[in-house]
Formats: sequence, structure tokens, C-alpha cells
Amino acid sequence: MRGCLCPGHCRAGNGRTLALLLAQRGWGLIRLGRFAQAEAAFARCRACYEELAVAPPPEFGTDPLAGLALLAHIVGDYPRALALGPGGWQLIAHGSAFNPAELQGLGVPDSLLP
Repeated sequence: MRGCLCPGHCRAGNGRTLALLLAQRGWGLIRLGRFAQAEAAFARCRACYEELAVAPPPEFGTDPLAGLALLAHIVGDYPRALALGPGGWQLIAHGSAFNPAELQGLGVPDSLLP
């Protein structure tokens, strides 16, 4: 995927599909250790969702914030990982198969639980 992601590009009819593909590309690049490219893919994915003014679907691996938070953790940027984390915890708490008791056991604050 070369070239720029210009404003309006995501609205060309397949914006949601592009965002999903960018998220999956980011996860794949993490596995390959290509962290800068993964970060770029997640950033482009996030830009698509913002341009479309929609939230990522509540499925595994669709939210670019989760990927960006994991990347920050991997490279040791813990303040950034924590800053990105609350969005991910809210996503998990409101749209996952976890139940609140399991989330409390993981240390998720009560304010983020459904």
C-alpha cells in the first residue's frame, strides 16, 4: 500500500473495508516486527474511521487504538500505551464477550465497566 491517504479517500465507497484492511495490516506487521509500518497502518485506519465519522465495528482487531496501544507497549512507551489504553478498555467493556467480573479481575476500573 503505497502513496498517501488523501482527505476524502475513505469516503470513496469502500472506506470501511479500507479501514478494516489497514487494521489487519497493522496487526500483521506487528507480528513481523515492522513497528513503524504497523503504526502507519493503524494511523491511516484511524484516519479513515474519523473521516467516515463511524466507530470501528465491535470485533476483534478492528480498533486501531488497540493496535497503537500494543505497539506503544512493545517499544516501551508506557505513558503512551496508558494514554491510549482507556479507549481500548471501554471497547472491551462495552462490546466484548468478557463479563464484568472477568474485567474486574484484570484490574479494569469500575468506571469503565458496563
